[in-house]
Amino acid sequence: MESGAPIVVLDLYDWLPSYGESRIRINSRGSLWTIEIVYEDQAGPGLWLRPLRFEGVSCFHYASINGPAMLNVQSQGRDTLGSLVEYPASQAAAAWNKRSVGEPIKHYSVLFLSESLTLHIFAKRVSLGEPSPTSS
Repeated sequence: MESGAPIVVLDLYDWLPSYGESRIRINSRGSLWTIEIVYEDQAGPGLWLRPLRFEGVSCFHYASINGPAMLNVQSQGRDTLGSLVEYPASQAAAAWNKRSVGEPIKHYSVLFLSESLTLHIFAKRVSLGEPSPTSS
């Protein structure tokens, strides 16, 4: 299935340091998936955490950046590297929407270089939580 061209939903480097995230943690509870982005910030000493929440998740796919492509998704160019993107013309999202009722499912993707992961999330909506200090 084709993905179409991506559009930037959120540039993570608006608040991440230039070298990126320190690490990520992925949690799920039902159809709510959260990517906890841990990073260093000038706002205070130590590490900070900022949650990226996906609600109404139908599918969550992650793979190594250097691994074989399992989804037929156009590569993200330099202008989308480090950004959460949406694929409005995603055929996979369209297929999910044929089986889903209510709010439409969207195809999102994000790369995390420190973890060498590419994530594809099929969800109804996404939101970015407020930063908070973390002890780990």
